[in-house]
Amino acid sequence: MAYISFVSKGVGEGRRPELTGGGLVRSVGGWTALKELCKEGLRIKGDERILGGGEFVAGVLRRAEQYFETRTLEASKGITVAALPERIAHHFGVDCDDL
Repeated sequence: MAYISFVSKGVGEGRRPELTGGGLVRSVGGWTALKELCKEGLRIKGDERILGGGEFVAGVLRRAEQYFETRTLEASKGITVAALPERIAHHFGVDCDDL
């Protein structure tokens, strides 16, 4: 409810250039600044336009990456929704039609 109230109050301010376009590149000061941060080994996982701090953004990205890796591993093993009944039947030693 607090989030809805927060957003509702901001709607009246209209479109604000500092909150639109450019994304992370704009937030850190352009491509040159971003390249320098990368050379220094710093990785930026958020920007001021995203509601939530860097730890929150990093957590979301970590969970998304884990989900993606799991799905990729499953797909590489041939585990798909279409193949699942056959794999289950094989595992339990039953005919797929009986499953």
